[in-house]
Amino acid sequence: MKRAVLLLSLFASFCGVVAADGEVQPASDLPYRQIEVAPLPDSELKSELEAALAKQDWQNMPELLKQYRSRFLADQVFADYAEARWRSSQGEYMQAQALYRRVLAQRPDWQEARAATIHNLSAARSAPRAGDFGKRLQASDVWQLPVNLSHVRNNQGYIPRDQKTLLAGNRYPDKNNDALRYNLGAEHDFSLKGNHRLRLGLTSGGTHYWDYYDRSTRSVRLAAGYRSSAGKQSWSFTPYTEQSWLGSEKYTLNTGASAAYNNKFNDNWRVSLSASSVNRSYNNPDHAKYYDGNINSVSGTAEWRPNSAWAISAGADYRADLTRNETRSSDRTVFRTGISRQFEGGIKAGASVQYGRREFSHSEPLYGIGRKDNEYNASASLSYQPRRWKGVAPKIDYRYSKIDSNVDSSSREQSQWFMSLEKKF
Repeated sequence: MKRAVLLLSLFASFCGVVAADGEVQPASDLPYRQIEVAPLPDSELKSELEAALAKQDWQNMPELLKQYRSRFLADQVFADYAEARWRSSQGEYMQAQALYRRVLAQRPDWQEARAATIHNLSAARSAPRAGDFGKRLQASDVWQLPVNLSHVRNNQGYIPRDQKTLLAGNRYPDKNNDALRYNLGAEHDFSLKGNHRLRLGLTSGGTHYWDYYDRSTRSVRLAAGYRSSAGKQSWSFTPYTEQSWLGSEKYTLNTGASAAYNNKFNDNWRVSLSASSVNRSYNNPDHAKYYDGNINSVSGTAEWRPNSAWAISAGADYRADLTRNETRSSDRTVFRTGISRQFEGGIKAGASVQYGRREFSHSEPLYGIGRKDNEYNASASLSYQPRRWKGVAPKIDYRYSKIDSNVDSSSREQSQWFMSLEKKF
């Protein structure tokens, strides 16, 4: 009897399973439930954007840009560059050029962006769909016109022209003084062939003191350089000549050349190297017999970007002053490091420190000892990026410098505040 009951139970269970299996819906008839995919990290999303640029995948570019720009740590300058490439491919040359200018205003040494800018201008000149923008480009070349104006306040003492009284120790009182520092220029890149370019530049700058014109300085510089880039590497060679004035009189004439090499290994690391040689001639014969000569220098910098918001750099410089009078010749070695942070909303902050050691080749005639200087410099800056305010970048800088020399008369200390506006037209 028990065996019959057990067999009956097993049969009922089997029938229930068969019935249930017959009622199961096929997969295609089941209601769809979307699987939530975790968003890509910023670095992977940027890599996808770079891959799309390399493949010229313009179809997926708008969606990739939308996702990338929404990230907190997104590199908005790179996003502007990617959007400019996309707009140029769509024939929106004027909008692309506005983005390129915004990119180069913040990263003027980005050779890929400069090459893309030239390509965009060439396409706009020849393309019928460029419209009025293309016609304007055909009528005239496009020059970049950088402008920088800074209000400077420093604590370095000077002798005002209306000062009559000496303090104890036969010295004039130190005085906080205001000045206007300015830089104006015109720059243009000419495409030679492929990634080879010729750059011409004419710049003028100086510092004008309100109540002491004789201390004001100004200079005019003419440069014609060659630039080449291949992938993430770039080279440049730039001969130049520069005339400077102190007050109303000519001060120095500098003629020389500089060379630079840049390599962006990946998103995190980049290295830059430079070297220059300058011949300096003083207009005043009394200065010329001591200080005329050559200045040779080399510099190297490594930069690490853990993400698009932070940048940390370190570098070293060496400079040899080879003057006509050997007692004024010297060697200077400098070590420096800096850090910067890009905040959401366009605010950028940075700070740097450096230490230098300068040693003169011969003993000071008056003191009978070899002069040795320890040089300390520190700076901090806060800026509001130009993409946030019609291309104008307001900036505040603070700089501190101190020379601690074994020759007391050569020791000095100075601090400066700068409030500036920068714009590239």
